Amino acid sequence: MANQLPAAKRAKILFMLLEGMSMRSICRVEKVNWRTVDKLLNDAASYSRSYHRRKLQEIDVNAIQCDELWSFCYAKQKNAKTVTGDPEHAGDVWTWTAIDPDTKLLIAYRIGDRIDRACRRFIKDLQSRLSYGDKLKICTDGNASYIKAIKRYFGRSVKYLQLVKTHTDRKLDLKHRQVYGEHTTDKASTSFVERFNLTVRMSLRRYSRKTNGFSKAIDNHKNMVDLFALYYNFIRPHETLGTTPAVAARIALRPHSLDWLVGRMERRQVRERHRQRDRVRLPIK
Repeated sequence: MANQLPAAKRAKILFMLLEGMSMRSICRVEKVNWRTVDKLLNDAASYSRSYHRRKLQEIDVNAIQCDELWSFCYAKQKNAKTVTGDPEHAGDVWTWTAIDPDTKLLIAYRIGDRIDRACRRFIKDLQSRLSYGDKLKICTDGNASYIKAIKRYFGRSVKYLQLVKTHTDRKLDLKHRQVYGEHTTDKASTSFVERFNLTVRMSLRRYSRKTNGFSKAIDNHKNMVDLFALYYNFIRPHETLGTTPAVAARIALRPHSLDWLVGRMERRQVRERHRQRDRVRLPIK
């Protein structure tokens, strides 16, 4: 604890990360070591993951919108086989996201590739967090991976519709594809989840196109998404709602703050040190 940065400075560094500043830039501005920023991000992401798992359970929703957000780590997929340094994780990285269009709550997300297995894991996680009936409406894009995954984990009781987008003659053609049930086509949309994906791309520099701010390490990429998920749901007020999505969804009484997050991290570290001390303590004879 003695060598830790003051709580206010740690909260400021987390805010700078969430507003798109790179780790190296923060080191220069705040005159701190890169390893300090890296450890702070790792600790904050670890707590964010556990908090997301605990709080987002039995979410009562009427509709869900799902989409995928593209980025890459170390190198684009077409160059992944020729790069040196981290070829195992180099290439395209997809972020699967699921939004409640009413409360704008990010219910589930997953980082990986864009194959059927990744979609199944994402939909399985989404289904485990929901409390829903036969009126649940799900809308996705035309990705075929969703069809088998939603059938496997939701069954045919939900109303599932795909919004298929095709570009013809410089025009966007939208077609509705009813998969299960009778989804109202005039209200079918993926606009809210796509707007959330834009928020991610504008907030996290790792998602910015045509820059050198892309992730160089997959672990840091995942950590930033974990941290942003908590920040978006519980801390950052939504401009349309006037409060956070977590408050709108009634899973939080009031918006949190980054100071709150830093305090929770400190208490968690103290508990962990006490547990480690108890494990190495010799028994009294």
